[in-house]
Amino acid sequence: MSGGAQPGPVAALLGAALLLPGVAQVWAQDTDWPTITGGNDAGRYAALDQIDSGNFARLEPAWRWRLPDNDLMANDPRFEDASMKQRTHVTTPIKIGDRLYVVTGYGIAAAVDPATGTTVWQHDPQSYGHGRPTNHGFTHKGPSFWSDPERPEAPGRLIYASTDAILRAVYADEGTPVRSFGNHGGVDLTAGLHRAVERRKYTVSSPATICR
Repeated sequence: MSGGAQPGPVAALLGAALLLPGVAQVWAQDTDWPTITGGNDAGRYAALDQIDSGNFARLEPAWRWRLPDNDLMANDPRFEDASMKQRTHVTTPIKIGDRLYVVTGYGIAAAVDPATGTTVWQHDPQSYGHGRPTNHGFTHKGPSFWSDPERPEAPGRLIYASTDAILRAVYADEGTPVRSFGNHGGVDLTAGLHRAVERRKYTVSSPATICR
């Protein structure tokens, strides 16, 4: 999802929803998009044959997903301050199995059913409480996914850095923090720096690269 400056709440349309009728269910079941660029090679390519030059012009939205950030801006008085508004949206969902995963500009992680657009779970660490990050403000490009190859039965994990300089891990099946990761689910990225850093000035908007 991406967009230009917006004066108020924005309803997001996931790219995965732009499918021909009947194709959404096939795509939801058969193809993964494990990183925001499609794979570790950043190829941005999916080997799908349901959409081609012959039917591209007939694509239509299958569903729309409303960002939880909209509710924050509408109901939380802290977001009446102009500095707390979002001005751009660059989130790209990833898809693993039968779920889409996304991290919003305000750092809310969510799982979405790719066939229906229904929210499965949301996790809000309230990282926006430290104020608007410098430079690009409240933006996030998306999460990373990790699963243990030696324990395929174990739930996978979403890894993402929030706007308060915390690298977080949540279980992909239910959206709860992985308590064994860092300090009860988070690693302080400012720890060990040679001088104190204001949290909103240490921002990571891109997904983590996971190596093993």
